[in-house]
Parts: sequence; structure tokens; C-alpha cells
Amino acid sequence: MTSVPFFQLPFTVPNATGITLDQTKIGPLFPSTAEVQAQAHWLFGGDNPQYRDLLNDAVLAKPPFTLAVTAGGSGYTSAPSVTLTGGGGSGAAAVAVINTTTGAVTNIHILAPGSGYTSPPTVTLTGGGGSGATATASMNAAAPTLGAGFVTVSGQSGLMSPFYDGNNQTLISVIKLPVTPSATQIAMGYWSPAPVGGGIGYYNSSGAWTFGTRTTPNDTGALQTVVAPPTTVADTWLWLAMTHSPTQRTVMWGGGAYDSRTVTKFVSPTPGKVGIGNNGGTSFAGAITCAEFIVFDHPLSQAELTGVYGRSKARLGTRGIALF
Repeated sequence: MTSVPFFQLPFTVPNATGITLDQTKIGPLFPSTAEVQAQAHWLFGGDNPQYRDLLNDAVLAKPPFTLAVTAGGSGYTSAPSVTLTGGGGSGAAAVAVINTTTGAVTNIHILAPGSGYTSPPTVTLTGGGGSGATATASMNAAAPTLGAGFVTVSGQSGLMSPFYDGNNQTLISVIKLPVTPSATQIAMGYWSPAPVGGGIGYYNSSGAWTFGTRTTPNDTGALQTVVAPPTTVADTWLWLAMTHSPTQRTVMWGGGAYDSRTVTKFVSPTPGKVGIGNNGGTSFAGAITCAEFIVFDHPLSQAELTGVYGRSKARLGTRGIALF
């Protein structure tokens, strides 16, 4: 019989053969315990300075360096390959973005942060049918700020998980709404111009939550704007969920509002790793404050999302954070 960790059953079963338990109706023994069906589950604050998850010790990491195009070159008909060498680390990956009209390289986005870098790696661009493009790396001085039960990221201090953006996935985050919206803030996901794509939930400077999904390599995304609680209430915490299946995107916010739409998500052969805040490039670099981030490797149903919301409310309540 498979055990269910951290959960309490109201009875004992001497012989479990033939008995099936509905795990959606089993409540947590301790409200602060993790979502055991998730790939990873992070709670933030001074008690978790290394951003380790509650299930498997997976770590969220900011990109150790930033990348900038120093010359766009010309004649590129496809994005050149990006090679990162040196710097004392390993595992980092990036993708170039081109302007299909001018044939120049316009940007480079980080796909995976890697680890162990003590100095900027050398950036080499090859292929793509063009020439002359160059780029450079600089160590990333931006740093997240830890608070009482939360983390704030801004600029390029966004945190990337070990998990790639995908087409069967659920992302959940708990975000503090700003009193005055400013720059666009990414709550969760991964987003980049062509050819990577991705899916994100973000809060724009007009005060609206928007969920975006790239449906082809070169589109601007199938956008979905949702109504959030008033932003004039200080310290209002909002629970957000976004699921993707091969043909559907579902969002839930505030624990009750729910919307599901037909969207065929483009998944790049070189996807980025999902996270919170701006973690791939220079766009959408507003500050975001997050108390919880959860990644599932499958799309949750509305009933399952409602269950997670209730458990999040209990978990975070013990940490002094009251959900809307």
C-alpha cells in the first residue's frame, strides 16, 4: 500500500486490498506542509534564505549574469546558437532573438541559470545564416530581498526553478498586490520573444492581471486579462494559478474566479525554466513580492485548484499572511 506522507486518516485499515481512497478529500494534518503531488513547493522568507523547496530540496536561483548584445550583425535568417564558456561555472543556457525584417540579433534570453559562476562567461554566437553579431556577459548584481514570509524580486533578480516551461503544467503563486502599479511585474512562468515563447501571469502598469501564452514562435501571445481585487488596499495578498494542457489554458485567482479557454501553446525545442519575477531578459522587470510558489507537472482541475487554495490559505495564515 502506498503511504500518503503528512496526512492523517480517520481510521486504520488492517488489509487495504481493494480499498481506494479519494486523495482530494484527505486534509493535511499540519497546514504548513507541502503539496505532496507537486514537483516542487516553495515558501519564502528569512527562514528559507537559500530558496529550497519543501519536497525535494530543489533550489530557485537567479541568473548569475546578464547578457547584452553589443553588435546585432546582419543577414540572420534564424537565431544563431549561443555558447557560454568559462566563468568557473556550468549549466547555463541562453537563446538569441533576431529581427526577421532586418536580419540582426536584437536580444539574448537566459534559459537556465546554471551554477558556480564566479566571473562572466564568454558569449559566442554561431550559425543562423548571418554574421557580425556579438554579445557580452556581466555578473548580475541584482539580489532578491527577503521579508517576513515573502521574497521581493525586481530588475533581473527573478528566480528560476529547475523545471522547464511545458504544455502539461500548473503554476501557482501568492503575490502581494502593489498599492500603486508601476512597471510590469511577472508573477510566474517564463516568457521571451521568438523563438522561445512560453506562458506567464503578469501584473501590468495599468493595474490588471494578464495571462499570456505564445501560440506560435513569432506571435505576441494569446492574452487573457482578468479582474483582480482593488489595488488600493495595502498588503493585499492574491492567490494565482495558471494551468496549461496541449489545447487549454485555465486560470484561477482569488480562490474562486475561474476562466478556461482554448489555447494551443507553442513549446520551444529550447524552452526556458519557469520561475517568479523577470528571469530571462530585460523586459517586464518590475518588482514582485511573493509568499509561495508551486509547480505541478500536470494541469490541475478546478476542484483540485480550489483544494490547493484552501490549503495555501491555511499554510500562509500560520505565517502571518492573509489571502484575499
